[in-house]
Amino acid sequence: ISHQIRKLEEWMELELFERVGRSVKLADTGRELANTMSTILDTLTSDIERISKKDQPERLYITTLDSISVQWLIPRLNDFQAKYPQIDIQLSTSARFYDMEREADFAIRYCNDAPPNLVQETLFDELVFPVCAPSLSKKMEGETLTEQLADVPLLYHQPEHHSLVFDWSFWLEESGISLPKSIRGATYNYSHMLTQAAASGAGVCIGSTVLTGDSILNGLLCPLSGPQIDTGYSYKLLSSRMKESTLNHRRFRKWMRAQAESFNANINEFLNT
Repeated sequence: ISHQIRKLEEWMELELFERVGRSVKLADTGRELANTMSTILDTLTSDIERISKKDQPERLYITTLDSISVQWLIPRLNDFQAKYPQIDIQLSTSARFYDMEREADFAIRYCNDAPPNLVQETLFDELVFPVCAPSLSKKMEGETLTEQLADVPLLYHQPEHHSLVFDWSFWLEESGISLPKSIRGATYNYSHMLTQAAASGAGVCIGSTVLTGDSILNGLLCPLSGPQIDTGYSYKLLSSRMKESTLNHRRFRKWMRAQAESFNANINEFLNT
């Protein structure tokens, strides 16, 4: 190496290193050249990466919960991909918190707080209340809410894995309603199965502004007259601070915000009418 350095110095007719005894350090000219070469190599590396990825699709990796992915996000993703066809969405469901710098671009989580190192934006607060198919609701016209709930099967959501669920026991306690006889009915481990069962007329379930909102707006489900209880939890969009400035992150966040605002306005108007 020392021989090659000397040949370079001779060719350039410059002294790049200062030699004092056995020690060697960069001379001012060597330091200036090193800074220039570092800039050139960084630019070259960046260009190589850009060119090598030119024909590769852009991708956003999103981790979410199976409930909101099936009942809210997936029906809307076509709109995002129509606006940004160059971006591929990779969607997976999990309840764990990912390493947002290395494992995912965005996470949608149901929580009342999130790790402080993440950028978090609340998409929806959640209210829960009894819902059923319009045909079943029509059969119960003229009855009080207590009579309605006592006369039909109550449908339950009980996930196989540990998960936060605000079901009948929570709603009955918070609303102060007591049923005259033991609660009965079928149990489902996925919220979209529960929603489908209720929409088919199988009974009454605890719905929410988020997970059954589209079914309510589309006329597949209707809320009963009981109170709407705030769970104290929210659906939040989480991401890494390091990635926030990238163009595709800004695009997805802006799109999610617009979708959430539109949905919130529609479901709140319906429930308050």
